[in-house]
Amino acid sequence: HFNRGEAYGKKGNYDQAIEFALRHSQKRGTGLPAAHQIGIWSHTAKGSYEDAHRFLDDLRAKDKAGAFAGVALAEEARLVAREKDADAARQLLRAQRAQLGEPAYEPALRTLIELERAAGRTREANALVDELAAKHPDVAALQALRGDLQLAANNPTGAAASYESALRLDPRSAAALAGQGRLAHAQGRTADAVALFD
Repeated sequence: HFNRGEAYGKKGNYDQAIEFALRHSQKRGTGLPAAHQIGIWSHTAKGSYEDAHRFLDDLRAKDKAGAFAGVALAEEARLVAREKDADAARQLLRAQRAQLGEPAYEPALRTLIELERAAGRTREANALVDELAAKHPDVAALQALRGDLQLAANNPTGAAASYESALRLDPRSAAALAGQGRLAHAQGRTADAVALFD
């Protein structure tokens, strides 16, 4: 039911989205991390950065086990990119390089890769993912991300191999299955793509 909160934000109804986020982020056992993300996004869109940071701080305080540490770091980087600039956001994420290969930090790594590519630093983005995949060969998310980068670089053979590697590690990897679907679509295999997305 968090789709309703996201819909408010996408329609520009930020106050409704924030009210939704506040209500759901205060409920015990629910709202992590989706309600907080809706609050962060909505306050950021309004330019209410201090309020966005409050949602971020609340997310971190409630995430006792650290399961959403990567989500929180990704959201902080996006917030910093809006508050300051993309360079500051990339520096924030690069400072956490040691953690970026861990599965829980996949959202933060994907955010860094997006920022690097947007800055024309595709080679650096690829090198980082290759380095992390070599250090953490058992992390399916890294193989899937490598496949995404290979697909974006028009290397379908490499992408297919990376997605297969990811699925050997985790047969239910949503990122790898989605990547295979995008690859099939790019190759004109529409029926295969539809089957993968079912």
